[in-house]
Amino acid sequence: MARRFSSATTAAEFLANIAHWSNILKETHWELSPEQWRIMRHLTFNGFQWVLWRGRMDLLACGRQLGRNAAETKGERTLNAFAQLRNADPGDRAPYDAALRRNRDGENTLTGNRHFWNSDYMVHRRPTWYASVRMNSVRVRPIEDDTNWDNALGRYFSDGACLVMRSGREYENITACWDWTRLPGTTLPKTPVYTGEDARRFGLKIGGGDLPRWTHSRNWRQLGETGFVGGVTDGERGAAVYTQDLDGVRARKAWFFDRDAIYCLGSGITSTSPYEVATTVNSCLRNGEIQQGDGWFRHDGIGYRGENLKLTAGPRTGDWRYVEGGLTRPVPETKELFTLTVEHGVKPRNASYIYTILPGATPEETAGTPPGRVLRNTPECQAVEFADGVRAAIFYEPGRLDDFETDTPGAFLIGKEAVHAADPTGRHSSFTLKLNGISRKVPLPAGEFAGQSVKIILK
Repeated sequence: MARRFSSATTAAEFLANIAHWSNILKETHWELSPEQWRIMRHLTFNGFQWVLWRGRMDLLACGRQLGRNAAETKGERTLNAFAQLRNADPGDRAPYDAALRRNRDGENTLTGNRHFWNSDYMVHRRPTWYASVRMNSVRVRPIEDDTNWDNALGRYFSDGACLVMRSGREYENITACWDWTRLPGTTLPKTPVYTGEDARRFGLKIGGGDLPRWTHSRNWRQLGETGFVGGVTDGERGAAVYTQDLDGVRARKAWFFDRDAIYCLGSGITSTSPYEVATTVNSCLRNGEIQQGDGWFRHDGIGYRGENLKLTAGPRTGDWRYVEGGLTRPVPETKELFTLTVEHGVKPRNASYIYTILPGATPEETAGTPPGRVLRNTPECQAVEFADGVRAAIFYEPGRLDDFETDTPGAFLIGKEAVHAADPTGRHSSFTLKLNGISRKVPLPAGEFAGQSVKIILK
């Protein structure tokens, strides 16, 4: 059965409604049962609290509704639901208190890495910064761009978009001004904006038979195009992989999340599109000075290292009608943006990129040697070594990385005696792994847990 991504926007309606009714029905015959409270706590603490940062909801969890103040409004509504659940829950209130405190000007106390394997979505939280990457696959529906004209240009918002935040305001009300073919983390062709006249010519219609006013789509996507999409996590660090085959652009993209850095690798980038292709390192609001040196940039407390980085900074004007479908008259918006890209040109063949994001790094740390190192970046294997020596690897085919070997493609975190492994396809029943000469056949989760990470001790 196909898995489909259900955005936090839809789930937030459920959360808010249950939170409201849990108080009305409290201490009555219809109050929530212990099993229902278990479900609500799971949704709250294993789900929603992970996608809130400094009171705002991660834009990658907001679904198609990305209009004015979307992150702040959805975040506040979720926190209000937390407060209502706290009041009605007969169990421990401390987790609610902690979640409310950290999101209302408190210190971040929730750290770690979480991969939502049924949603092709990874969240990485550190004490002072937050990052996430959103993908799609043959099991997960991309973000909608064919409903109510909301987020009309959002065709690519789940094709490897990766957001990084410290203050939580880096992308505040940016969506009207983004170039939606140059989204943070993505590798995309510069697909033109098609108008309603173009849509009529292409035979494109949205729900109800209406013509879209603007779109980047020539066809609506019900599911993603590729199956090798997913991630592995040990609860503290993680690696995510997105195999892309979209609008003429093919790529193998991986993100490796360490304690103080994100390593971003792309290989096999090949395009038949007639439009220029680029990988976008980040595109956020400009905030203060931009520092740069040989192979590095630093802006708003975040360092970036890599080859062939291109800076574009300055005002960009958009229109809220692109993301708020109910608007009919122009509502222009201009923002100062900071954008870093790696340009691949028209119809690249087997192009690649490597860049490192260093949240909180000083200029000296950004200009210096990253805490970890890249081991491989090929169409067969992408791998890095984290600062403490743990290796993270994506194998697109069976292979070897020094003393580690796998008979099956997969995503791995490789320690001295333990390996965390996951099958991005969710189709394999087992791996046979070898580390330091020790071999073991490992059963993998199935059904709704297919794609989940497992830990294997090899000693």
